[in-house]
Amino acid sequence: MNGTAAALYAALGYVPAPHTMFAGIAKLPPAHVLLADHTGVTLRSYWQAAAAAARPSRLDGAATVRTVLLRAVERELMSDVPVGVFTSGGLDSSFLAAAAARVKAGEQIHTYSVRFTEPGYDESPHAEAVTHHIRTIHHVVTADDAALERAFDVVTGSLAEPVGDPAILPTYLLAAAAREHVKVVLSGEGADELFGGYPTYLGHKAAGWYRRIPGRSLVRALVNRLPSSTGKVTLEFMLKQFVAAAELSPLERQLTWFGALGPDAAAVAWATDLLSAFPAAPPPSLNRLLWLDFVSYLPDNLLVKVDRGTMLASIEARAPYLDREVMELVLPAPPALKVRGLTTKAILKEAARGLVPGDVIDRRKRGLSVPVARWLNTGLASLADRYLRAPRLYPDAPLARLLAEHRSGKRNHARKLWPLLMAELWAERWNVDTEPARLG
Repeated sequence: MNGTAAALYAALGYVPAPHTMFAGIAKLPPAHVLLADHTGVTLRSYWQAAAAAARPSRLDGAATVRTVLLRAVERELMSDVPVGVFTSGGLDSSFLAAAAARVKAGEQIHTYSVRFTEPGYDESPHAEAVTHHIRTIHHVVTADDAALERAFDVVTGSLAEPVGDPAILPTYLLAAAAREHVKVVLSGEGADELFGGYPTYLGHKAAGWYRRIPGRSLVRALVNRLPSSTGKVTLEFMLKQFVAAAELSPLERQLTWFGALGPDAAAVAWATDLLSAFPAAPPPSLNRLLWLDFVSYLPDNLLVKVDRGTMLASIEARAPYLDREVMELVLPAPPALKVRGLTTKAILKEAARGLVPGDVIDRRKRGLSVPVARWLNTGLASLADRYLRAPRLYPDAPLARLLAEHRSGKRNHARKLWPLLMAELWAERWNVDTEPARLG
């Protein structure tokens, strides 16, 4: 096992390139090719995000965003096999589905969404409303406990590296259903990182206000006494996440809010090195956070999740938001076009007006979440007990305490526990010769 990669995985919840969990094996960084001939092996970059971000912005309004995205969708729809669209009912995927329906006017477009049976998690009615509006052939895939358990067995028994994002389970279920009709699907990855879609970007603004409040220790104590639940991104969960990191540096906050166990010195050094490539000097702080998410969280976590989840069902996923023309238009754009006041993805929302129903544009972002918080207490309880009470890979991590707090309702620790459980299962599945990862 690669101890450096394992420690970064524990902090981040994913393995950043060029690391892999196996010692002596590396993976290609984003936008690179490996060339091998009789003279040896050469690693070459074919596109540089830093160079694109350093160019003067050409983004002059929402109409340009819409035009460029429509062209990107048209390019991604080019295929000699049928193409469908994954849609959650949120802005990003709804824009793609509506764009595909416009580009392929008169043709039948297949769309796919997931229906959760867990109260508070299901957003399939929103997806059905959108697809009814744009008149696609819509398929709803039910992700009840039995279906998620089947997906869990496939995923944990197949992947060469642990994937810490539980959304790989419904992604696989969607892909398996889509395979009956199409061989390629469009997916909405990349929009949040390019256009500033995550609520954490607003959280950084709020942290600046919070740090000026006297008596913050009392606020923190009161928030931490709130009873926990296993619901989907509840107010209690967000408040606890916020106060846990609000007084850290912006970089450490972002790594805490997006990570697993949270940043240690090695993870902070890794992220600082990534930020050193950012072209602006001094850069706006929001663009620095967008950059960090774009160059690592996106390719190393989200794209890995959707790639593995779809390829396990033998279909291909394409991401129109990561079309080269789109990236080169949006990367250098001023942050004020992306996050305006308390509005995230401001210019993308403007571009969507008239193409996507207004209630979709104005609805709060939810994301594709899986009810693993409850599952760790029920269907996966014995598995969690077996692997997390005395972890083999991470003996220094306080997983037994986190699991006990999770079970007692003191704190929802699913985002910390799930990635580490996946890593322990991965090590056993591949009989990995492990030297315990040292954290801290």
